[in-house]
Amino acid sequence: MEFLKALEALRTPFLDAFFSVFTYLGDELTLTAVVLIMLWCFDKKMGYRLLLINLAGNGINLFLKSVFVVPRPWVRDPSLSVVEGAKAGAGGYSFPSGHTQSASVLFGSLALFLKRRWLTIVCIACILLTAFSRMYLGVHTPADVCVSLLTGVGTVMLYGWLFDLSDKNPKLNSVLKLAGAAFLLLLLAFLSFVPAPATAIEEYTREGIANAYKLAGTMAGLLIAWHVDERYLKYENSAVWWAQVLKCALGLGLVMLIRSVCKAPLASLFNGHAVADAVRYLLMVVFAGIVWPLSFKFWSRLSGKRELSKNI
Repeated sequence: MEFLKALEALRTPFLDAFFSVFTYLGDELTLTAVVLIMLWCFDKKMGYRLLLINLAGNGINLFLKSVFVVPRPWVRDPSLSVVEGAKAGAGGYSFPSGHTQSASVLFGSLALFLKRRWLTIVCIACILLTAFSRMYLGVHTPADVCVSLLTGVGTVMLYGWLFDLSDKNPKLNSVLKLAGAAFLLLLLAFLSFVPAPATAIEEYTREGIANAYKLAGTMAGLLIAWHVDERYLKYENSAVWWAQVLKCALGLGLVMLIRSVCKAPLASLFNGHAVADAVRYLLMVVFAGIVWPLSFKFWSRLSGKRELSKNI
């Protein structure tokens, strides 16, 4: 807490705005955008793997939060102030940091997969900036952040090794997918049926269960989309750069629209049960992995049509 209070004394309006921006590198929207850009414009296999490893990393983080049930810093020490607006993105238990975990796995995976020196440096900077921003904003302690860095890097290294093995033995791909799904189902069962510790905060516990349903729904959508693409769809994602930009901007907007528009109707349909979140996230992934790629032939033809009009 003393370290957070020392950072509190250093706050300025500029630094508040600076770290409030960089903390979004560990946000769900950043992960969604990076995964979809990878799937829709570059390497599908890498995009699927990127999402799979992030689901595992977030599952590990959620499990640890639920076991240790550590309150947020401002709950433990009411004298500690938080940068305005930071609490909105800081739900659930404090230990370990979810944003730091997400940034560590996302950018660590990118560095591992792409193997570019300059990109590795950028990814490390993004991870460290996200981690420090969580402490500067007052929403996490050094212990929260350090453990997330360790588990995040460990998850990346483990999956990097497993993916190398699966490249040599393709049958392992199915094992990795099913193992990831089984882990999230066990996590969901643990959160739903194992009594929370006496020190648990009911609001935080409910949020943890809701997040577990989101992870389970996303995993189900991933398995469906991955299977459909490999067996039937086999879409091509190449197009001229400006068509790629339009394709990603419109597609991401539609995914976010599903995320927001479906929330209330599904909650009503399932009487407020968190299974509504699982269905909502499943729909998002199925749209992103199956429905939207059906339009890719149109986007790839746009550049050809433009060149033809120029020649005429």
